[in-house]
Amino acid sequence: MKKVSRLFTVLLLLCVVASVSSAEMVSPMYITIGDINATLTVQSGQANCGGTVSLNSILYGADITVTLQKKNGNNWAYVSSWSDSGSVLVSSNGSASVSTGYTYRVRASVTVKDSSGNVVERGSAYSAQKTY
Repeated sequence: MKKVSRLFTVLLLLCVVASVSSAEMVSPMYITIGDINATLTVQSGQANCGGTVSLNSILYGADITVTLQKKNGNNWAYVSSWSDSGSVLVSSNGSASVSTGYTYRVRASVTVKDSSGNVVERGSAYSAQKTY
């Protein structure tokens, strides 16, 4: 009986570990948005920022705004932004000067609209944080 009890405990722990691991990989479910990416590289005092969205259908258009943010305490402050619009695959990018001693990230915000201009879906993604 002790063996069965120990085996059950081990199996239960494995199930808990497996569920925690799979929960960490959860990403938002979108209907019209295929994928959103945000990128940031920082080099020689310059931040190169980019964002891309792919749509699942040619029936929709997307507005994308790429925003460079700087960490200020526990908050993120606006530094600069760039926008573009299109369909199927839309991207926007730009660059801005950055100061040493700060952590930066890029947020790519997307608004998807139908042919009448009605908002169908919104989504966003963040780049990895970079300290310069």
